[in-house]
Amino acid sequence: MLALLLPWNILATLSLGHSPERFEGTFGQLGAGPVVGILMALVLICFCTHLVAEAAGASMCQRASATIIDRHRKLGLSDSLRGGAASDYRRILRLFAMLAYSIIAAVLIAISYSALLVVLVLYVIIGALVAAILPPAAPQGFTSELRSKAWWGIGFICLVAWVIRDAWHGTMPSFWSVFFALLLARQTLIFLMMSASSLGVLFRRKERVEALFVADRPVTAALRREAGLATLLAEDRRDSWLQPLLAGVGAEHLLLDPTATHWAERGKVAYLVARPGKPGSGLMIRLFHQSVAGLGQHEAELLTLRTPGWPAPVLLGKHDVDGSLALIFHWPQEYGWSTPMMDRNTTLALRGQILGCDITDDLAARYLRSRARLPERAAAVDWPMLSGVTRRDDQVADCAGLEAAWPRLMEWLRHRPSQIVLPKMTARRMGCEPEGARLICNWSLWQWEPLGFDWPWRERPERDLLQCLDVAARLRPSLINYPVEDALLVAVVASFAERSEAGDFGAMLDMLLPLKNAVQRCGLLFCHEREHWDAGAASEVAVAMGQTEAR
Repeated sequence: MLALLLPWNILATLSLGHSPERFEGTFGQLGAGPVVGILMALVLICFCTHLVAEAAGASMCQRASATIIDRHRKLGLSDSLRGGAASDYRRILRLFAMLAYSIIAAVLIAISYSALLVVLVLYVIIGALVAAILPPAAPQGFTSELRSKAWWGIGFICLVAWVIRDAWHGTMPSFWSVFFALLLARQTLIFLMMSASSLGVLFRRKERVEALFVADRPVTAALRREAGLATLLAEDRRDSWLQPLLAGVGAEHLLLDPTATHWAERGKVAYLVARPGKPGSGLMIRLFHQSVAGLGQHEAELLTLRTPGWPAPVLLGKHDVDGSLALIFHWPQEYGWSTPMMDRNTTLALRGQILGCDITDDLAARYLRSRARLPERAAAVDWPMLSGVTRRDDQVADCAGLEAAWPRLMEWLRHRPSQIVLPKMTARRMGCEPEGARLICNWSLWQWEPLGFDWPWRERPERDLLQCLDVAARLRPSLINYPVEDALLVAVVASFAERSEAGDFGAMLDMLLPLKNAVQRCGLLFCHEREHWDAGAASEVAVAMGQTEAR
């Protein structure tokens, strides 16, 4: 506090040319230079003392929390729990320190300016009641921070207004009494607000704090569920947002089917189905909790471009539901949820349909500005490190050849046509049309990668990829006669880059031969042109790749 107040006195001394009158009893007739030097030294001493105290307090909390944990001798405490122990312990100590400061400050204010203490206590009580009545805000959100600042700011304004009232009535105490009383009262309001925030954090972490610092309290796994969606779907709350949502798309007559509700993303996403009372079309609503609303926005950007032939329901619109996001889809009464996909032919058909899905140049450009694609990620392969862990001379030679061809291959990848990629496509929620066709109802986390990115080249033969490309070419004429070896090379490079990002050098070594063969087949390893690639060499490469896959 002194480090904040003394600089103002330095400015006053510099502007007056001598020490202010209130400091004449301390500094006498010293000139401005010596007074400024003394005050500046005091500022540095106060600031350094504050830093030393903070460092000492952090070190003490670290040792104290470690001592308590070691004393309890609990088994299986993770490093993350131990790492957060010092933070929680420091928060507890600061809570008690702030409350102790507030009590001491109240005593000092009562001695110097008792009327101001009465106003302060009344405001704290009234302010606490108002804060309890208001709806809760997100702990780390802007609204919570704004409320905190408004709470103590309004309280300080009320205290200043009371001082002005006393001054007008001639009952104000001396300047120094009022100054220090206001200073203590302002800091008390701030500390009370910080204490309430710290207490809220400790209550949210109650299980963890008790497991760390209470001897007989075991560690319990926290349930990762979002109360927000459960609250929105409660019967007493659901109609307040569901009826306006249905009315917005002209479907007020629909009723929610509770038997068709499904959950995903650990309870943060819900699938709701609204059906008509008589034969007709219904709606499917994907409700995203506000913590994952960005997933819904990302999906909506794609599905607004849906054209006939996409294996997806028709998106009718989106709606804000108290901060959560609802995507509304056309869902005829005959539609239902499909069973988990196990049929290889159905999976193959879906892959062909997804390959045929195209997006606009604008959305593709926005994706390029937002996310790193395969060429950027694969360029980070650490070839020297991979060469250092090789076990055979032929692997060393393969690494050298691929490293030399890698820049050209990355440039080649940047000019390949792209496709929509749905990670873990077969595990996604799907619907079923009456004729048995599948509809993917979850397009979250879609990617825009070079064609062939997610092709399972180890499990599927080349003829399956040719079949998928034929299906895709019906929706995207640009893929007619697209070289199958290009798509296979993209798939192999994607698998290689994935293992590189995971640091799995053993798996990367096992992939050197398939990768070299795929690169060589496309004429990118030894600068061969594809028209000079003879059928005999192609068959040898295919045999080598087949042997590697079998091994």
